[in-house]
Amino acid sequence: MQYDVIVVGSGFGALTAAALLCKRGLSVCILEQAKYPGGCATSFKRKGYWFETGATTLVGLDEHMPLRYLLDETGIQLPNLRKLEVPMQVRLCNGDIVTRYPDLEQWIIEAERVFGKPGQRAFWEHCYKVSQQVWRVSLQQQSFPFSNAKDLLQAVASFKPSQLQLISGAFRTMEEVLRRFNLLDNRLFVDFVNE
Repeated sequence: MQYDVIVVGSGFGALTAAALLCKRGLSVCILEQAKYPGGCATSFKRKGYWFETGATTLVGLDEHMPLRYLLDETGIQLPNLRKLEVPMQVRLCNGDIVTRYPDLEQWIIEAERVFGKPGQRAFWEHCYKVSQQVWRVSLQQQSFPFSNAKDLLQAVASFKPSQLQLISGAFRTMEEVLRRFNLLDNRLFVDFVNE
């Protein structure tokens, strides 16, 4: 059989490239050496716990998120899509379990229950605001990081003044952010964030 493009591997990047090439009318073959496609997008179970094997950044079906963008761009439909009520739980070093709820308000209540109220709400509202800005800008600036002059020109053409809001945060360490919200002395929380 003849193909216009052969993609080696079936990780996030390869599958995304293949889907976008198919959208443009090209015939694509994907070659994968492993038993299952997905690369780092897979998981495994050991001793009663589920482990992610790698990348978790092609996330979210919410507005401005990469997976939503990819599905919209390719027209791929996920008919049996189901939102997980509990997408993640983490066992902390003290034995407590923290449940990472997708709803911001539920998550803040859980974080306050596990780590104590001081600083949690302000910290997580700040993180949520920044994450929303990052996802929005990542869809506006698709040629970043720059590989050539054409990428730079595309970035300039896609520039919006609101993107400048992220620059100051790019030079802040997590330690500085934790200090800002008076969370640096909360050892259990610092350990959770570091993980």
